[in-house]
Formats: sequence, structure tokens, C-alpha cells
Amino acid sequence: MSQYQVLARKWRPKRFQDVIGQSHITRTLQNAITHNKIAHAYLFTGTRGVGKTSLARIFAKSLLCEKPQTDGNPCLKCNSCQSFETSVSMDFIEIDGASNNGVENIRDLIDNAQYLPTKGKYKVYVIDEVHMLSLSAFNALLKTLEEPPAHVIFVLATTEPEKLIETVLSRCQKMDFKNVKSLDTEKHIREIAKTENIKFESDYVLKTLIHQANGSMRDALSLLDQVLGLSTNNTVGEEQLLQSLGIAKTSAVREICSKILLGNFKQVNEVYKNVISENIELKVFCQQILDQFYELIQKIDDVKSVYAENLVENGSLRDISVSELFWIYEVLSKDLDWALKSINPSQLIGVLLKKVALRRLILSAQDEKLQHDNVEAKPVVKKDWPGFLAFLNQKSAPIYANLERGNLLEDIALSSTQVAVKVAFAQSSKVFYDYFCEREIEQKMIAFLKEYFERDVLFKVSLLTDNKPDFKSKFEEEKLKHEQLQEQKTQEIRDNSFVKEAESLFNTKVDKIILTNKEG
Repeated sequence: MSQYQVLARKWRPKRFQDVIGQSHITRTLQNAITHNKIAHAYLFTGTRGVGKTSLARIFAKSLLCEKPQTDGNPCLKCNSCQSFETSVSMDFIEIDGASNNGVENIRDLIDNAQYLPTKGKYKVYVIDEVHMLSLSAFNALLKTLEEPPAHVIFVLATTEPEKLIETVLSRCQKMDFKNVKSLDTEKHIREIAKTENIKFESDYVLKTLIHQANGSMRDALSLLDQVLGLSTNNTVGEEQLLQSLGIAKTSAVREICSKILLGNFKQVNEVYKNVISENIELKVFCQQILDQFYELIQKIDDVKSVYAENLVENGSLRDISVSELFWIYEVLSKDLDWALKSINPSQLIGVLLKKVALRRLILSAQDEKLQHDNVEAKPVVKKDWPGFLAFLNQKSAPIYANLERGNLLEDIALSSTQVAVKVAFAQSSKVFYDYFCEREIEQKMIAFLKEYFERDVLFKVSLLTDNKPDFKSKFEEEKLKHEQLQEQKTQEIRDNSFVKEAESLFNTKVDKIILTNKEG
């Protein structure tokens, strides 16, 4: 009995044109080979299963091929190509960066790189998951990457290029792999299915499988293998697909989304319980819900579509606003991700789904509380200049002290959207005028004014050029006010009946009155 070979390995690309969805890279590499413009180091980046390692091997095979084709492809027949296929080539070295990430591993590689190839022009080193190398390993590799022997070609592959140090990135030709388009994946899977005599119960089954692969051709083939394990007669049905991949039935997902939209939290809870009882993978189920709402948002312009009619009872979305749909999607995308990482994901997801179903009741209760707090609990405060000065003294005593040396040139102009404040300084207070002309202080003043008045701000300072004897700074006004108050209190004491009686009794006059801080 021959050993079974999984589809992902059996259908691994052998030529450039066999790599699906990466024509922008295959064309670049083919041109490099045919025009003999080979770089000494390449960096392949992209998500898993999109062809990085496969293309690195095809590229290496072409460079080592004894009879390369005119289009840059390997011949697949020469001794070099055959030894490559049987993994005995001495001139192709593939390293897993995750398990060989130490500096000693890289030093061994560098030592080996000094030796000439056994045949042909090149030795090709492929380091997969290169971002897993330690910092010391990267540093050991840098010199060789910058000035490698003429016969050495490096191909580095990674799913996380952001983890690579800049000195490595700058020494490589970077090639970004794209996620494979669904249509390209579907076409390729159908061709494989035809050759392997695999049948799909419906287009829905195939499209669902491709959707779960999320742009990875390797994942699509691996998932197909997984589903085939439950299938009979090489036929892939919906039941086998759902069981194998831990996916909830489409009808259940549509029903729970419909009940969320209609606010029926009790039925949301019932449907969710049924889904959980079928041992559905929670992460996949959450993604299915998000996908359902995303699809609805994409079709929101056509509320009479069959999709909308099937999703919502009575065939109507008139009571659901566009903003409400966006709110639901945004809240679910954030909260479900958080729930999946919690100590009890299953329980928390159920609560979150009910919360979104009850959104109108919750939000209306919050609005009522907010109105109550604003109207009854919080008195309305009139915003004026004295109030701002008290606010400023709390926020920044130094700025307040300097502002006291000037005064309003005219009353503040307060509209519903803007406050205009014009402050003037006398010539004798030019130093304080200069202080507020500094950009940093001006910006702080505008920020404080905006925070207090809750409006856009027009703030202007000016220096009085002519003599205005009636102009007084805020400091001078307060000083005069204090002096007048002191004089008033002093006079009140002099006029006090007990003081008058004492003066008469002792035949004298009060010479001096000193007011304490408490008194004044």
C-alpha cells in the first residue's frame, strides 16, 4: 500500500506559473534569471501558505538547473533538478529559522557558504521564518548578507517582516506576497478536485471552505484534506464540512443575527445555546457573525435585496439605520475579540450577544440618566471672565499672575460657537505683554480658554500706545478695590458707637486702626 500524500504537498508548485496569485513576483524572478540580474539576497514576506517557500524552492531550482528554460523555469529533468526533488542537492540548503535561531547555527551556515558549489554557479540558502533568529544570530549574518561570496544567494522568508532589524531589510530585495484571491483559489481547487475525482455537494460548500482558508492556498488544501477525512466516496457535503471545521450552520448564524437586529434577546440566547451544544469552535462562530453583519453592511444600499429579506423577519430593514448597523459591527468586533481571550469565553460571548440585542433599551436608559444628571444634578454655570480667572488660577498660577498685570480691552464676546478675548497691557507692563506674545504661552492660554468656555477661541493681546489714565490692570483694580474696602472698614470702626463712647470717656481720638487679614 503506497503512503498517502497530503494535497498541499502533492500539488506543491514546481514551476513559476504553478504559483497561484503571485504573478507580480514570479515575473520579477523570471526576468532576473533570463537577464542574468540575480541579487545576492531576497526577502519574501506574506501571510502563511501563500507560496513563499514554494517560490523560493522554484527560484533556487532554476538557479541550479543545468538546462534552464528560456522563460526562466527549471527543466525538471537534469541531474540537478532530480537531486533537488529527492532532497539530496548539496547546493541547496533550507533552514528553519524557528528551530535553528542561535548564533552558532548561523556561524555554521557562514562557514559552509565559503565553499564553492559542487556543480553550477550558485549555492542557495533559504532561511524560513527568519524573524525568529536571535539578535546575535542576525548580527552574525549581517556581514555575509552585505558582502556574500559571489556564488551565494540568500532567500529569507517571513510572515512578520516588522520584527526584522533595519540593517537586514536594507540588504535584501523585498518581495511582498499577496493573499490569494478567492476566485483564484476556487479555480485552482476545482482543477485539483477534477483530477483527484473529488466532488462538492454544492457551490456553497466549496465557497465556505475557501472563505475559511482566508487567502492561504495551503490552508485551503489542508482544510479540504481534513473534510475528506469525514467524507465518503470523495464527496464533500455540508454536514461533513461543518463537523470537520467546527463551523455553525448558516441558518443558525442568520437566525442569531436576525434576532440581534430585531432586539429579541431571549431568542438570541436560545439560538446561541443550541450552537454551543454542537461543539462549534467559538472563534470561527464569532467570525461567522461578523462576516454576516459585514455582508449586510456591504449590501445596505439595496434593502430590498433577497439577502436582506431572508435575514430579517417581515423582509424589512426600515427600522434599522445605517449608523446602527455600523455600531453593531464595531461593538461586536471589539467585544468578541476581548471575550475570546477571557477566562470564560463561552459565557461572555452569550452575554455580549444579548447586550447588543438590547442596545436600544440600554442606550435609551443611558440617555435618560445623562439628561437627569445634566438637568437636575448639575446646576447651570454661567461662563464669564471672573470665572475664567478663578479657573486659570487653579490651572496655572504663573500665567494667572502675569495676566493680572493686564486687563480686558473690551468685554468678552461670547457666542454659541466662539469666545473672543482681547487683553491689553500698559506701556509700563510691556514685559508682561511680551510674555503673552510667546508662542507657547499663547497656545496655553487658548487651550485654557477653550477648556473653560467650551468654544472656539479668538485670543488677542495688545500694548497700549497712548496714555490712557483710566486704564487699570486687573492687579491695580484688585489693589484699589482692596484699599477701598480697607478704608470702608476703617471708617466703619471709627463710626462705631462703642469707639465713639470710648473716645468721649477717655477724652481722646483713635490715632491708628490696623486690620488683620481675618478682618480685612
